[in-house]
Amino acid sequence: MPYHSYIFFDIEPSIHALTAEAAQKAKKDFAEHIEKSAGVQSRAYATLGLKTGTRLMLHLNAKTPDAIQLLVRDLLHTMLGTHMKITYTLLGLTRASQYNSSHAPKEPDFNSVHSYLVVYPFTKTTKWH
Repeated sequence: MPYHSYIFFDIEPSIHALTAEAAQKAKKDFAEHIEKSAGVQSRAYATLGLKTGTRLMLHLNAKTPDAIQLLVRDLLHTMLGTHMKITYTLLGLTRASQYNSSHAPKEPDFNSVHSYLVVYPFTKTTKWH
């Protein structure tokens, strides 16, 4: 799946108005939306204390950017999503190297569990070339 999206979220103060029971239900519903999303693989990472203004990052992987957008739209319409805001996004594309056609791109393994994910945004500028 060539498209990768890294979406960072923070919570709104309005979340504190939820009862503990309502908050648990909202988290469960949010997670279920992610799990049942067809065509989008996902992995969640806590970012509290690691990136200013964020609490959660979702790494989403799909064949099309549209699939990612639809999932994020649906997540923001869940109970938990109405108390969250997107603070930062990155969108990437995996493709074969233009410099070495025999080198196949490595796709992330969403079945293995990793404690950390390092995202290095890189854009090739005219100066870089």
